[in-house]
Amino acid sequence: MLGEALMTVADARVKVTLPDHPKTKKLIRKCGQAGAWNLIRLFLFVAANRPDGDLAGMDDDDIEIAADWLGEPGALVAALVEVRFLSGEQGSRAVHDWAEHNPWAVGSDRRTDKAKFNALKRHHGEKHAIDSMPAYAASIGL
Repeated sequence: MLGEALMTVADARVKVTLPDHPKTKKLIRKCGQAGAWNLIRLFLFVAANRPDGDLAGMDDDDIEIAADWLGEPGALVAALVEVRFLSGEQGSRAVHDWAEHNPWAVGSDRRTDKAKFNALKRHHGEKHAIDSMPAYAASIGL
């Protein structure tokens, strides 16, 4: 499965108010009840594969495939853009306010780097860790 191979995050945050949010209700009016499920599927894909919320490089068809949309091609993304769950143009879309709503997913790469660096340091010493991960070491002032 695509998400399993790339997954660095085990979950995504979905507020309990999502079902009653006007954006969700508008999405359901445009795409039916399935649209809400496809939104959740998209959120989970993003958390696992694009934890910064940036969908750059994915065309609208790719986004709908990631969301498991089975309806009319283009309809889900058009609705997500219209109700402002997605922003940007085709090929450079992003999940609106992703970092605000999913800070744990956004920080996953940084936590992974920290864990790798600390494991290297613990097993091989600080110099080896710095030499193996120079960009991370520089980012923490080493």
